[in-house]
Amino acid sequence: DAVFHDMMENQLRDVAVVVPGGVIMTCLALMGFPRKPMGEWDSHQGGGFTILMTPELWMRDRVFEVMDVVPRDEEDLADHWSQKKYYEDGEEMFFGE
Repeated sequence: DAVFHDMMENQLRDVAVVVPGGVIMTCLALMGFPRKPMGEWDSHQGGGFTILMTPELWMRDRVFEVMDVVPRDEEDLADHWSQKKYYEDGEEMFFGE
């Protein structure tokens, strides 16, 4: 609630919130549309979801619309920050699987 009120007060349109996966799953299960059980809101490590929150919908019903998963597919996951990092000289270093 505090994040959404801060966004509205400061007229912020695009915001990233980094929280543990359990917090994401709980928030989406309680306030996200389409409605799904908490366990169905699981995402890859380092991933998450994009949501659409309008002031009207939030102020009236305390809900938002879940738009997409991030990263979207296995190809995006391979290039995702949680899987691949770079040294200063550009050499790749890999993490994960």
